[in-house]
Amino acid sequence: MKNRYIITLLLALSIVLSACAAPTVTQAPAEPAPAEAELTEVSAPEPTVPSAPEPTEEPLAEPVILRLGAKCGPSPHAMPFLVLMAQTGGTLPSGTQIEFVPITEPSQMAALLNSGEVDAMLGFIAQTANIYKKGGVDNLRLLDILLWKGFYVVAPEGVKSWEDLQGKKILMPDPQSGPSQLVITSMRQAGFDPEIDFTVENLPASQIVQMMISGKADAAVFSEPFATITMSKAKKEGGTPLKIAPIDLYSVYQADAWDAGQAPINGLLTLQEVLDDPVLSTSLFEIETLYIEAVEFMLSNPDEASQLIVGQLGEFCDSKMEAKPISKAIQSGRMVYGVTPVEELLPDLDAYIEEIIQNEIDDAFYAKR
Repeated sequence: MKNRYIITLLLALSIVLSACAAPTVTQAPAEPAPAEAELTEVSAPEPTVPSAPEPTEEPLAEPVILRLGAKCGPSPHAMPFLVLMAQTGGTLPSGTQIEFVPITEPSQMAALLNSGEVDAMLGFIAQTANIYKKGGVDNLRLLDILLWKGFYVVAPEGVKSWEDLQGKKILMPDPQSGPSQLVITSMRQAGFDPEIDFTVENLPASQIVQMMISGKADAAVFSEPFATITMSKAKKEGGTPLKIAPIDLYSVYQADAWDAGQAPINGLLTLQEVLDDPVLSTSLFEIETLYIEAVEFMLSNPDEASQLIVGQLGEFCDSKMEAKPISKAIQSGRMVYGVTPVEELLPDLDAYIEEIIQNEIDDAFYAKR
């Protein structure tokens, strides 16, 4: 009984111990270690340099052009301008281009000014004052006086005064030209009526030269160099010797503002809108300076200057004039220049012009700088 009890007890103990034993753990197979990641070399993008923009051609600036009208011939006031054109090639130091507008007839002046085809002009004082007064160009302005002497009466020896020519044939250029108006004033002041006391015929200078050489007139009114040309041709061809008559055309109005024996006969004129334009007005003042230099060159180098003058006349005016008579005229001393602003000559200049044209001129005609 006792043994049976012990066996039973041992069996129970065995069961208890079995129940308390640690359970068997089945471990899942280990996953393989992850392979070392492959390193891929990634290069940084190349920096991009912005390309320069394609150059664009900017339109060239239009050149500034100043259109200047002048007598298409060897008028004394035009000759320094022709020298200036030859020396500069028509380009001023500022770069402004001078466009030479040739004038063949005095009647063209008013038309060119009225139409705005010129910006400035070299012209006879009396003629341009008449254009201002009667031609409707109320924006015309006289800027400078350029020439003080250059018109003469050519006649056979023995002619000393207008009295010696009373009732005789006198040849003159256009009645509105400077020489003609100066002569008519001189006749009137000497007590003569130009239309009654003389036989006056108006012709181009070239025809006047030929008629005087052939003895078909008693006297003629010339500007240089035509006075020199006429006397030289008469001597060469054996005609009646011709001289400068001692008729003083420059005593028609004497004033303190200028020297005795001279008169303001030619000038530089422009339009008010040109004076109001800073670029064009500066160009005009450049022309003043270059004109003075051209006069000095012309008087110091008459032979070279005359070659330049005939070259310009041939280019712009289709002229075949020779250089020698122009050189002789320059050397004669019968042309007197002096660029003088008009404000330095007032009020004498105003009184002189009114005496010549027999009409009043208002102050607006005189340029104000």
